[in-house]
Amino acid sequence: MTREEYERRKRRIEEETRTAVELVEASGRVQLRALELVWLTSGEDSLDAPFLLLPSGARDAAEAVPVRPAPRRSVAEIEEDVRTALARCPETFERRDIIEALGYEPDRSTLYRVLRDLAREGTLTVSILGAGQRGTRYRRSS
Repeated sequence: MTREEYERRKRRIEEETRTAVELVEASGRVQLRALELVWLTSGEDSLDAPFLLLPSGARDAAEAVPVRPAPRRSVAEIEEDVRTALARCPETFERRDIIEALGYEPDRSTLYRVLRDLAREGTLTVSILGAGQRGTRYRRSS
C-alpha cells in the first residue's frame, strides 16, 4: 500500500464516520422533536413538562430542530436560489450542504434536477457519483 492510497482510504473512512455521526445526531433530534410533539398533544397542563423527560443537553437539541416548511417555489426560483447559495457552500459539497446554505429543503427531485442542469452547463462538476447511501459530491467549477 502506498502512502497516497493510505491517505485516500483514511480520508474516506473519516468522511464516512462524519456522515454516520451526522445521521445519528439528526435522527436523535427528530426523535426528540416527535416525543415533544406527542407530549404537547397529550393534553397535559404544563408546557415545560416534555423537557423533564429529556436528558441533560437534549433540550437544546430538541429546540435546534428547524421547523421551517419549504416555501412553494418554481423550478426557476429554486435554480436562482441554488446559484446564490453555491457561494456559501464549500468548494466540494453534497446535497445537505446546499440545503443548509438555502435555509430550506426544496422538493428532492427538483433540487437534483437543478444540480444536474448546473453540472451540464459546467457551473458544477460531479466529483464523486453517489451510490446506495453515499451521496453525490459536487465541485464548484472555477
